Amino acid sequence: MVELDSVLSRAPAAWRGTALRRLTDLFVVDAASYTEDQVAVFDDVISRLIEKIDRRMLIELSNRLAQVKNAPVKVVGTLARHADTQISGPLLEKSDILTDADLAEIAETIRAEAVRTGKSEAEARAQRVSRIPLGRMGEGRAVAAVVAFLASERASFVTGCAWNVDGGAAAVI
Repeated sequence: MVELDSVLSRAPAAWRGTALRRLTDLFVVDAASYTEDQVAVFDDVISRLIEKIDRRMLIELSNRLAQVKNAPVKVVGTLARHADTQISGPLLEKSDILTDADLAEIAETIRAEAVRTGKSEAEARAQRVSRIPLGRMGEGRAVAAVVAFLASERASFVTGCAWNVDGGAAAVI
């Protein structure tokens, strides 16, 4: 990993973004077949890549990993704790990787932010939600509706698509 750190320290932002997208593609496409050790390698490399990556890429990564059952734990934890709800939101809403302890710690962070800024917890949450274009956190039924559609005959001609059910949080063009 020392060699990787050396390469990444000199790599331009565009290269890091391309590497992150390709590595994420490689992981997501066959995630279910990877062993814990293999997922740990992805976790280490992706964790290093996201240290200096732009917001747009973090939002994309968060959305892509949110529903992966064996997503890299360190990466998910880092993104789920991000102050930007467009980055943390998809993982907080959908990821099975986060433990109750993780969620409690993140909730405590919102409380701490409220205390630090002199705002109420409701105001701190509202500030996070305000960064989501639809102005609210998603609900499970929104995801269920998309899944039901994709599993129905009406979607029989749909192939090779990524559907973001995130209230517009990931501005993908």
